[in-house]
Amino acid sequence: MRQYEALFIVTPSFDESEMTEASEIVKELIETNGGKVLFIDLWGKKRLAYPVQGHGDGYYVLMVFNGDSELLSRINNHFRITEPIIRHLVVTFEGDLDSIIVKQQEVASRITRSDTQVTRSDTQVTRPDTQVTRPDTQVTRSDTQVTRSDTQDSRKEPKPLPDVISEDENDEESSEE
Repeated sequence: MRQYEALFIVTPSFDESEMTEASEIVKELIETNGGKVLFIDLWGKKRLAYPVQGHGDGYYVLMVFNGDSELLSRINNHFRITEPIIRHLVVTFEGDLDSIIVKQQEVASRITRSDTQVTRSDTQVTRPDTQVTRPDTQVTRSDTQVTRSDTQDSRKEPKPLPDVISEDENDEESSEE
């Protein structure tokens, strides 16, 4: 039997318990058809890159399982006809399952540790004062200051050039003739 991974998105109108129930139905489908679920990762509610069937969010679920080609076609059919599943993808799994499980366990242990141990460290991080200078460049304070009159002048409309005739003046000259 080959290893496959299925990533599917459940509609955001479900709450988390209904989303978990939808993933359990897929798990039961795999197991009743001779497959074995090796890994389930509920990513939770995420923002979609673009609207899918009118939804901007969705619950992501990743499953890694063993199965044959007949199971693969049944899962794809199930995803297509199940209305709450708005998008799915099933591909051959080519990763290292053990490293994924270890990473998930580390994240879970960090989350439980941070929930049980809420401590505040009073350490102060300081950065030494550094000064970078260039030998050929010297900038003085007067060069960098912007005065109030300079900023007011930049907000005024530019005056038209005296030797350029605007289109309005051309129209007036032709109507006078």
